[in-house]
Amino acid sequence: MSTSTTVSATARPSSLARRTGLAYLGIIATGIFAEFAVRGTLVVDDDPIATAENIAESPGLFGIGIGADVVMIALDVIVAFGLLGLLRHVNRRMAITATVLRLIQGIVIAVNLINLTERSGSPATPSTPAATRSPDLRSMHSMPSNATPSATTPA
Repeated sequence: MSTSTTVSATARPSSLARRTGLAYLGIIATGIFAEFAVRGTLVVDDDPIATAENIAESPGLFGIGIGADVVMIALDVIVAFGLLGLLRHVNRRMAITATVLRLIQGIVIAVNLINLTERSGSPATPSTPAATRSPDLRSMHSMPSNATPSATTPA
């Protein structure tokens, strides 16, 4: 009798495992959406000017892509702690190490997103002073190779 109880208990996934799995599927879905539906339509390979023009013409789409990345980071935190809860009984030290590394990955991605929104002059960062935003790509493209952006960009 105890064998059937053990089998049925292990056959049904726990709610933690379900939540962690759903969060992982969410990471996959938001990552695919952000990469192919957003960046795939905005980014033009080997043409930063066309990419900048596409982003300037579709700031909403660009913002949705950033939003998808933010959701992906939040889901990654859920997965990190879910896997910690599921695997700490197997090897506590390795589970903690994997969790810490996954959280560091999320921090790196978040810093990248902050840098991306600040450098793009995105409407998501209206408080960014104009002086700290990147110079116009058209003016950089026409600069001599030895010039710096601050030397040729009007103040």
